[in-house]
Amino acid sequence: WLWCWPPIPAAQHRSAARRCAAAFHARAALVGGDAEAPRGSALASGAGAAESAALGAARHLQIVGAPGLAHTWSCRAARHFGSEHGRLLCSSLEAESWEGHARNLTS
Repeated sequence: WLWCWPPIPAAQHRSAARRCAAAFHARAALVGGDAEAPRGSALASGAGAAESAALGAARHLQIVGAPGLAHTWSCRAARHFGSEHGRLLCSSLEAESWEGHARNLTS
């Protein structure tokens, strides 16, 4: 459900725009960069952009009510890029319960 096509009814426009934004950010995050690249290099700046994109995807997914996918993207940013924001969001989502996920207060 992360695709932006076909167009949807205007009543669902706000949610659809968020889903499209999440899809855009997720695709950008997958392009990556190298988290181990020397600081200041093009590969390192690509990693920073990919980290921001992963966090952007997580934020949009959280807003549209997809906490499982938001959790996945925030934890990916934490794990792959060492993102502090990603760790915080990952932990906060882990502490919530949603369909198919029991609340975990030990993370």
